[in-house]
Amino acid sequence: MGINLKFSERSNVSYAIFFISFLQITSAYSEPILKCEVSYAGKKEILTKGITQDPYKVEPFNISDRFYFKMVLTAKKDTLDRVIIYVYSANKVRPTLLQEAKYFAPYQITTEPYLLTGEQKIYSLPKERELIYSCWLGGVTK
Repeated sequence: MGINLKFSERSNVSYAIFFISFLQITSAYSEPILKCEVSYAGKKEILTKGITQDPYKVEPFNISDRFYFKMVLTAKKDTLDRVIIYVYSANKVRPTLLQEAKYFAPYQITTEPYLLTGEQKIYSLPKERELIYSCWLGGVTK
């Protein structure tokens, strides 16, 4: 006798597992952590990033040679200042910016992760490829 879960229940189980893994990561660090679940062509990846001193040196994640996903967290005086998420299409000539999402302080003061972005859907031309992501922020202590 197997367990049959409806789609919404499977989704809730997936997010519960994601949340527990996020708690394990944030408990190991004393600084803010951004964790994003990125999905393209049925493949999901969990991407994690902490605070950087030089946002221009942050390398984007390559998503199946179709998209680049860049997460930047900066701080001023040891306090999280901003979170910026960039999504580029991986064109052969040069990457094209599809989305730049900025989230500024104040943030929730909590070590528990909370949903920062909601579900985002990004499309690139000419073949209307779809990238879906959601990001959680945790470890914010001031």
